[in-house]
Amino acid sequence: HTTPHHTTPHHTAPHHTMGSAEYSESVGEVTKVLWFTLFMASSAGMVLCNKYVMHEFKYPEVMLVWQNGATVAFQITGTAAGIFAMKPWRLDHFVKWAPYTLLWVVMLVTSLKALPYIAVATTIVFRNLATCVVAIGDYYLFGKRFSGQAKLALATMVLGSFIYSNGDPNYNPVGYMWIGINTVLWANNSLFEKWATITTDQTSVGVSCYQNLLTLPLLLGKLLVSGEAQGAMDEFGQLSATVKCAIFVTGILGCSLSIVYTKLNKITSATSITIAANINKLISAVLGAYIFKSELAFTSFAGLLVCMVGAVMFSQAPKVPSLEDKGGGGDKKKKKGQ
Repeated sequence: HTTPHHTTPHHTAPHHTMGSAEYSESVGEVTKVLWFTLFMASSAGMVLCNKYVMHEFKYPEVMLVWQNGATVAFQITGTAAGIFAMKPWRLDHFVKWAPYTLLWVVMLVTSLKALPYIAVATTIVFRNLATCVVAIGDYYLFGKRFSGQAKLALATMVLGSFIYSNGDPNYNPVGYMWIGINTVLWANNSLFEKWATITTDQTSVGVSCYQNLLTLPLLLGKLLVSGEAQGAMDEFGQLSATVKCAIFVTGILGCSLSIVYTKLNKITSATSITIAANINKLISAVLGAYIFKSELAFTSFAGLLVCMVGAVMFSQAPKVPSLEDKGGGGDKKKKKGQ
């Protein structure tokens, strides 16, 4: 004879822990902050080093061969050592990225050609104008929607750009021509890269490797045809140890910047990346004015501050679901209520 076993519901003390969805979102935000911080350090360092080097060594194609070649070597070596992850290369991926790479090379060359003629701060003017183009592309191509505050922030940055341009004491028509061409390519490349990145079944490091590897035949061909390779080698031997060190550092920064930029394209919008790039340029502008003794008039400084306010406003703007999110969310809610 056994005593009947009366089962009762098992009550446990409530655990006040973060839900899995909340936790994942929190980790995702922290990850974004870390990637954006590395983006800032790599971008500002690259701009300042490139400006310094291009004053002493005016061979942009040679610089890009070194920077992009060093990036590819570092990525392949790091993948073999287990530091990075890269899926097997596919021919269709190279075909997809080939047209973009041609424009990307021209964009990089025009940027290096502009730096000796303009202040670092001047690039912000053109980057902010490109931001609006990228935002429009984000809207029509990727269904990105912006809140009223985000739209006001974009307008504020454009206003700051015009304020700066009215007081630019370092105006140079040649520099403005190169940075103007660079800006048009920047806006187009930002949108194309966003599309190509999210539709390519490859890791961030793998996509970055595609980009940099495809540039090398173009750049080497240009150097051989123009005959600049020999002159660059002769001049390199006469450079000071400091300049040579700066050139070496650009290779490391180029690798970091390439990986970070590709990673950000997978986890955030093209417009957010462009805004972050503008903030990086502002930091570079302040450091550049101090390091290179560039003149910065009051009007120019005021324009930079207005741009920064716009960037902060955009970063704090409430998120608006894209068209796909709205459609998906509406279906889910309807099914849940049925």
